[in-house]
Amino acid sequence: MRIRAFVFVLLFLNSCGNAVDEKVASTEPILPKQDLNKKLEKKKEKVIVDSLKSEDGIDLLWVSKGDKKDRLKSGDVVLIDYLLTLEDGTLIHSNRSVKAKQVPFMVGYNMQTKGWDLALEKMHIGDEAKVIIPPDLAYGKKGFGKLIPKNASNLLAIRVLSRLKPNIIEDDFKTWNIVRPDDKNSLPFNEGKKITAHILATTPSNSSYINTMKNKKPLSFNFNDPDISKSLNNALKNVRSGQQLFVLIPSIKAKGKKAYFKGVKKSESIFYKISVLSVKPYN
Repeated sequence: MRIRAFVFVLLFLNSCGNAVDEKVASTEPILPKQDLNKKLEKKKEKVIVDSLKSEDGIDLLWVSKGDKKDRLKSGDVVLIDYLLTLEDGTLIHSNRSVKAKQVPFMVGYNMQTKGWDLALEKMHIGDEAKVIIPPDLAYGKKGFGKLIPKNASNLLAIRVLSRLKPNIIEDDFKTWNIVRPDDKNSLPFNEGKKITAHILATTPSNSSYINTMKNKKPLSFNFNDPDISKSLNNALKNVRSGQQLFVLIPSIKAKGKKAYFKGVKKSESIFYKISVLSVKPYN
């Protein structure tokens, strides 16, 4: 299993900002980091209303069931409230540890370990569950530094709060505005402009075929750069500094001239998480 150095900060960076409807926010108080394990203990005490031991190795224990007609699928962007620990209760990470009531998550595109996607695709809007993720669907034989031992199962306590609708739907892309621009009067990305951004790009089978955050080296390119796919250029048109967005592009539309596009299968769409650092004139 490919272990990704950015995995711990990925969800932390996805602050929902103005794009999130406050009505779906948790009513529970934000917990300091030292109290997160106590919260998990409380979840353990809740009555299990349903369970599933799936063939792929994921165990789900529901403490609350949502809308049975509204099952999650690959390509959904949902708001989640989660806490991830080891079996002994050691905290790995949580949206609450960074004082975020919920974070957005793209289902089916390797934003976290494979076990997350397998679990979420069995859940529905409104579900709350405890998920036992075996080592081969978590951090595997390598573990992660000193925090996650080798061959360690992960325990995921998760609530699926709501589904976010795309802000823009075109034939060749969908976009979700996750964080709005810092300054609405800043320069928009269009003809004659250069954008600098951190970009994470994944597919259902490739966990990080582009990840500028890992090496802290953002990408810069001009509007309508021939090395960038036309669909991605169109999706980024008029974005501004400080904006963060999710973009989903069908594979047939996503391929550009650079070699890093060759690893994308014809049947797969590409998910981009883009954090815009600046937009400037390129002349």
